[in-house]
Amino acid sequence: MDAEIKLLIDNAKLTALSNGMVDRSTLKKLLELKPGSEECEYLGKASREVMIKHTGGYVRIGSSIGVDIAPCPMNCQFCSLGEEWGLVTETHILTDDQILSLAKSVVDKGFTQITLRTTEYFSHQKLCQLGRKIRAAIPGDYMLTANTGEVTTKMADELFYSGFTGMYHTLRLREGIDTPFDPQTRIDSINSIQDSKLMHTVGIEPIGSEHTDDEILDMIEYFRNLDLVSVCIMKRVNVAGTPLSRYAEISDDRFAQIVAVARIAGGLRWGVATHPVIPKTLEYGANHITVETGANPRDDLQQIECWEPYNHQEAMKLIIDSGLKLGQASRDGLYERTSLKTGDSVPKIRSESTHGRFDLSERIRNGPVMLYFYPQEYRHISQEYEKDLNRHFDDFVKRNIALVCINDESVESHKTLVKNIDSRYEHISDTDMKIAKDYESYIIRDSSEDSIGKTNRELFLIDTDAKLKYHWRARLADETIPVDCLISQIDEALRL
Repeated sequence: MDAEIKLLIDNAKLTALSNGMVDRSTLKKLLELKPGSEECEYLGKASREVMIKHTGGYVRIGSSIGVDIAPCPMNCQFCSLGEEWGLVTETHILTDDQILSLAKSVVDKGFTQITLRTTEYFSHQKLCQLGRKIRAAIPGDYMLTANTGEVTTKMADELFYSGFTGMYHTLRLREGIDTPFDPQTRIDSINSIQDSKLMHTVGIEPIGSEHTDDEILDMIEYFRNLDLVSVCIMKRVNVAGTPLSRYAEISDDRFAQIVAVARIAGGLRWGVATHPVIPKTLEYGANHITVETGANPRDDLQQIECWEPYNHQEAMKLIIDSGLKLGQASRDGLYERTSLKTGDSVPKIRSESTHGRFDLSERIRNGPVMLYFYPQEYRHISQEYEKDLNRHFDDFVKRNIALVCINDESVESHKTLVKNIDSRYEHISDTDMKIAKDYESYIIRDSSEDSIGKTNRELFLIDTDAKLKYHWRARLADETIPVDCLISQIDEALRL
């Protein structure tokens, strides 16, 4: 092995392990290595070490469901759906029941990510509806990702409140050359997602033999300026009859090499996903592989069964055979989405209430305030839990804590509830859910589709310095914490 290259790789690995930024010139030298060479194999081992530190050696399996297939007027030169190529001549859309069945089968197998992949002009409102249906019908701690057309921040947040946790959207190689898209249009959507509540995944894709090292590095440098969950490395799978099929596909060795460089470039900042499933990528630092079902832009058929070459069982075996562990839960988990942590200053609140006008900054002058977010007032559990809180009214008074209830009902509705259950607490109206969104308190899972995105059951204890002292979140909308236990945890939080 070349001693100089070995030292270069060792230094790059150390920089990545410390989450530093490996410079472009080093990354280019790594991309210039001969695929499959001794030096490239050494790079793969170094990259895998970085992955193991980043993930603990866990690899996730995602399942991407192609919702629809249709001739597309955009005619991207790598895509089989381009209407000019004549490979796809009819529109097919999976039924809601088919999508739910596929999604349920994925979750039942223990996998933790589902992506709904649509064509460019698929209805945004329909996609939101599918998100709510999936969350209502399928319990479980799984991520739900959208891979669809261009979005604004408002659209991205609507997807979030419909049960989606992330979105895949990227600037593709030779955008505006091999595609008719204005690169700025793609960048605008990327910026919109970055400004939204969705987690964001991008991709270096679709890589063909014609793409240069510098083109790949340009993508890496752009992505390093974004806040990303992961970067997907995707090789182009040629479909006969598409214009770019005249270029050869990259080899598995070259594919794995690019995966390794992306891992070294990202350090501990992002995960690395790959598509299609190539075993060697796991040896070179990938921590996420995807099995596809339904419509696929790399084929001219819509398959309900898994897209070759791997199904879920084979993908699982591949991970185990690679000496890695099957990830059962996301490190950036579904219920760790809140950016508000204990000790942080909390958002301001000014709103109408059953007591007239509530201003958090004024109220905490008299002592700590407990904000109790709760789901719709007609839910039996909400009324029964507030009755229990009411029985402990004096316990809160003794601690000089003002408990205030919040949801998206009107003041008039709150007054009716207060009268019906003889509540002694002030109730804040949050009809536009601004407060719930500021505090990131909204339902992700529920048996009722209409509840997804509504106010969740959560408790926030705000101290007199306007900082968060304690937080409890329901994982399911009807979950509660016994009030005796709540008071005990409050006492502990106030002592700290």
